Amino acid sequence: MISPTEETACGRRRGGHGTPGPPVYVARHAEPPWATRLLGVEWSRAAGGETGYREAGHAVTDRVDVVVRRSADHTVVAASGSIYFDTHEALKETLLALAAEEKPRIVLDLSGVDLCDSSGLNMMAQTHLMATRHGGWLRLAGVQPIVRQVLDATHLTRMIPLYDTAEQADDAAG
Repeated sequence: MISPTEETACGRRRGGHGTPGPPVYVARHAEPPWATRLLGVEWSRAAGGETGYREAGHAVTDRVDVVVRRSADHTVVAASGSIYFDTHEALKETLLALAAEEKPRIVLDLSGVDLCDSSGLNMMAQTHLMATRHGGWLRLAGVQPIVRQVLDATHLTRMIPLYDTAEQADDAAG
């Protein structure tokens, strides 16, 4: 008996009653033909053999690098990489720990972030809400155009102020 999510040799999943499901594309397959045309992304294989989508010219990464710089009145958290559900944990832990402090003032520098999925957006919203509850704030800086589009589409830009650079956010913090 085939389980509801078992992949068959033909690249299709079978439904719970043995009926063929819709075609699926998994990491071992070549790029889905519609991906570049409709999504504006490329299929890529990283040096370690990982495959996935990427924006043209950017490597597939399996983590987000995080650098924290504290000053007297605020903290800058610089992230680099692609923020996805399986890469954002270190950044999330850092931001939520800072937001739990009394009167947290956090600048999240996204100048090194090329892509962000819904888990990253949720992380930003959680950080903002927690910082606000503790009498502080979260500000975003250096947001790349593709990430900005997602922030605008989800209306997070109405909640969280954006700045062109971390320095501008720093100046506004003072």
